[in-house]
Amino acid sequence: MTETVDSLPLGQAMRPFPITGHDVRARKIWAELSADPALAVWRTHQVVSSVLEAAIAASPYLTGLMVREPTRLARVLSAPPAAHLDQLIAELSVTMASGATVPAAMTLLRTFKSEVALLCALADLGQVWPVMTVTRALSRAADAAVQSAVRLLFQRAAGRGDWLPP
Repeated sequence: MTETVDSLPLGQAMRPFPITGHDVRARKIWAELSADPALAVWRTHQVVSSVLEAAIAASPYLTGLMVREPTRLARVLSAPPAAHLDQLIAELSVTMASGATVPAAMTLLRTFKSEVALLCALADLGQVWPVMTVTRALSRAADAAVQSAVRLLFQRAAGRGDWLPP
């Protein structure tokens, strides 16, 4: 039985980036990033290198997400993208429902948004997901974030007696 793209880790499912350049800065950043033990498995993977170098060259935002937390990049590359998105949404829902404080919830939501953004961008740039799948994934993530935040706020309001649940 052959593996489908949906069951492959994102890094293995990627196709070469269609536009290659000679961005020395991007290559240097990827070389530094790939020295991290969490990314060692991807260091010599040419397709991953081409996609990440293109992302680094074109997007300061994605570069920041990768550089600030290389383990996040490793998680994104090492998991099947749809399953990873499902896991992120489930973890957010459980963690937020466990009675997080507002500052902790804000941190959780920022972390969630960052990982979803990196996942969707690389799935798009690596030609793993078509644009409609990327859009659907971003919509699901936004719905999950808003839903979990609103639930938390209603839980807190009910706990203070400011709102009486039905």
